[in-house]
Order: sequence, then structure tokens, then C-alpha cells
Amino acid sequence: MSANLMQAKQKLNSVQSLLKQNKVLAGVQALHDGILGYIKQPLMNNEKKELAELISKDLYYLNQNPKLREIYPVLIEYKPGEEKKLLETLKELLEIFQEGVTQIAQEKLAQLEAQKQKELTKAKQHLEEKNIQAAKEIYDHLINKFEKDTKLKIEISDQLIEAEAFEESLKYLKLAYKEDPESIHIFNRLGIALRKLGRYEDAEKAYLHAIKIDPNDAYLYFNLARVYLDAKDMEKAKNTVKKALNLKPDFDLAQKMLKFIEKNI
Repeated sequence: MSANLMQAKQKLNSVQSLLKQNKVLAGVQALHDGILGYIKQPLMNNEKKELAELISKDLYYLNQNPKLREIYPVLIEYKPGEEKKLLETLKELLEIFQEGVTQIAQEKLAQLEAQKQKELTKAKQHLEEKNIQAAKEIYDHLINKFEKDTKLKIEISDQLIEAEAFEESLKYLKLAYKEDPESIHIFNRLGIALRKLGRYEDAEKAYLHAIKIDPNDAYLYFNLARVYLDAKDMEKAKNTVKKALNLKPDFDLAQKMLKFIEKNI
């Protein structure tokens, strides 16, 4: 027996064990792949007989499986020589399983997202009550639960920036930055927090880095101009806001900023 047939036989022999472990999807996949491995090879009569016996044995256990019956109530039938027809049935069954797994996963994700938003709403209420510590406790709990969720860290920083808790927002922005060091949105928010804290040089660096990533974003130039304006560097503010207007001539806030600078320069 060739190595490919040996591998196919192993797959068919693993079906019963997988079903006993309640790994129904893996069992169906093993049966499908095992049959496919057999029929891809030229078979002698004794190998054809062996294949039919293995399939019949696996199908007996598969048809008795209660989890499978819930998903696919029709008995899976097989006659020797109709392996290709059986493969089509198993392929259909695998697609049904995958759809079910995907739907369950989506439902779980939706539930987790709802829980996350509920907690963020609570945290925002604490911020409105000026209870930053209580909000931070919720944020840290969420970060531990959703450790790799960069978007969550940005949402937290946005809430803190809105509440003018700029120092606290930096903590979560730095965590987000570690996960996505090329995100314009993160650098933009870093720039806002640093500017509000009076750390103008650091804010300038954040915006200049973001502009390197996307030199055609008018809002980045506008926000950088605000840094220069707050730092009382009117000439740099003027030149920078002009760059924003070159990219977006109808940028109303940039137009107003330029008029203000020209009036006060």
C-alpha cells in the first residue's frame, strides 16, 4: 500500500475516535479527506473492498451521532462504488457545519461587543461625575479581558480626551501605539492629548510622524497648526494651516484659523 493510501486509511480509522471525543466536524472532515485520498489512487479489488468496509463502519457511527442528527437529520447513505456521490453529501454537510460555527462565533462576538459597550457607557458616566478612578477601574478590567483589542484602547482614550483627562488618555494611547505603531488615528489622538498637556514638542513629533504616513491628510496639518498656535509660534502655524488649505480649500475651520493668525501675527 502506498504512503498516500496509508494516510487516507489513517484518516478513515480516526473517525470513530473523533466522534467519541464529540469532535463531529473533525470526524466528518476526516471521513471526507480519507475517501478523497483513496479515490485519487488507482485501487486494486482488495483495496476497493477495504475502502467500502471502512466507509460503512464510519457511516454507521456518524449516522448514530446525536449532534449530527440535530444538524443533518437525513441518514447518510452509501453503496460501494458511489464514493464520489458520498463525497458530495459530505461536502454539503461540512458547509452546513461551517455555517453553524460561523453563526455561533458571530453571535458570541456580538455578545462580547454588547458587554464591552455597556461597560464603556458606565465608565463614561463615571467621567461625567468626575470620578476618573472608577472609570479607570472599568477600563483596566476591559483591557485585561480584551487584551489585543486596539480599537478598544482608542475608544477609551477618546472618552478620556473628551472628559479632558489628557494624562490618563496617554496611558491607553501608548498601549494602542505598541500594537499599531503606524496608525494615523493613534498619532492624531496622541497629538491632541500632548497639546492639551502643553507638551508641544511631543505633540509636534506625533503629528509629523502621522504626516509621514499620510502627507495628504488636511486634518493632520490643521491639528499640527493648532499645536504651533498654542505654542505661540505664529509663523509655523500660518505655514502649516496653509498646507491644510492647499489640500482642502473648503476647510472652514482652517480658513478661520488662517484669518485669526493673519490678524494677530
